[in-house]
Amino acid sequence: MVREESQKLFRKEALIHLTTPEQLNKAITITGSKSWLLLLTLTVTMVLVIVWSILGKINTRVEGDGIILSDIEGIYNAVAPKGAGEVERILVKPGDTVKAGQLVMTFNNLYLQNQIVVAQQALAELQQKNKEMSAEAKIGIANRHKDLITQNTILENIITQQNENLIHAQELLTIRQDAFKRGLITRQEVVSSWQQYYDIRKNIEDARKEISQNLINEKNYVESWADKLRSIDLKIKDKKEELDSLISQLKTGKNVYSPITGRVTNIQVKLGDMAKEGTPVLSLSPLDINLEVIAYVPINQGKKIKKGMITMVTPGTIKKEEYGSIIGYVDYVAPYPATSESMNAVLKNEDLVKKLIENPTMEIRVNLQKDPTTFSGFKWSSSEGPPQKITAGTMVEVSTIVRKQAPVTLIIPGLKKLFGSY
Repeated sequence: MVREESQKLFRKEALIHLTTPEQLNKAITITGSKSWLLLLTLTVTMVLVIVWSILGKINTRVEGDGIILSDIEGIYNAVAPKGAGEVERILVKPGDTVKAGQLVMTFNNLYLQNQIVVAQQALAELQQKNKEMSAEAKIGIANRHKDLITQNTILENIITQQNENLIHAQELLTIRQDAFKRGLITRQEVVSSWQQYYDIRKNIEDARKEISQNLINEKNYVESWADKLRSIDLKIKDKKEELDSLISQLKTGKNVYSPITGRVTNIQVKLGDMAKEGTPVLSLSPLDINLEVIAYVPINQGKKIKKGMITMVTPGTIKKEEYGSIIGYVDYVAPYPATSESMNAVLKNEDLVKKLIENPTMEIRVNLQKDPTTFSGFKWSSSEGPPQKITAGTMVEVSTIVRKQAPVTLIIPGLKKLFGSY
């Protein structure tokens, strides 16, 4: 019954086609030759990617900014001499090479000139006072000596007279003592003679003491004037030394000399400008015998940098795409963050410090690898470098390789994180 119903639902030809498959004697084509080539390419690519991910290296870099300086020190400043002064002459220009101690600028030093005038006036007053005191001392000593002679002459006369009186008193005393023994006079008369005798002797002693004291007083008077004159002589000597020092400072203080043998990089003043003592008036960099890079990198990344790491140094004056970078090696890593004071101590340039310390940084120093075959004298990452010299004072960008790792090590943590979330 069921079979009959199915035959009614489908045509007989269709049922025969289904039960008798066609083309069983033909081979099945799975892929064409182009597909095989594509598959092979993909396979090779995958193998290369896997090999590269295992054997290849990806560099992790820390970037920063810096400046090329001589390894002797940073940028040096010649400063205005002692006291305020007016720029009188400028004897050099930027780019000039100068020797240590070479005269580079002169000042009209008004401060020292005024100090010299004041010192000269003070010296003249002291010398005049010394002259007046010497004259006064001469007159005073002469008058005192004259008075001394007068007083002592009187005293000598008194002594002479008293000596005569003493002889008479002694004779009288002898007579009365004899008379007293014979009962001719009273004891009181003898005592009176003794008293007279001793009074005369005392008068003589007092006169002699007064003569001695007068001599001592004269000596003290002379010495007091000598002390006064010595004191003012010392003041005159000190003032002369001060004046000589000021004159010497004026001779040397009006001149500005180069503190180093180097190259003039900047002149901060012009003719007629006033400059205070110690103001930088001219900047110099040491000659480019040994150059190094002082660079500042972000503090959070700088801790990864170690001594000896490769650093690519790109001067701001050349095209990196064309000439590449100078190859260098980290020679020093500061243990503490950089401060404006520490940076200024190295760079000696406040404007540059302000530019480099916009964000927290730490200092590194990079030695540049030399190559005598290049025009610049340094080894470059590509080509022979630019046809120009690299000099101190050139701003640079630095890129330090802090880690080399296989690409797969970067992928695995991501995969772990991805699959670990399921």
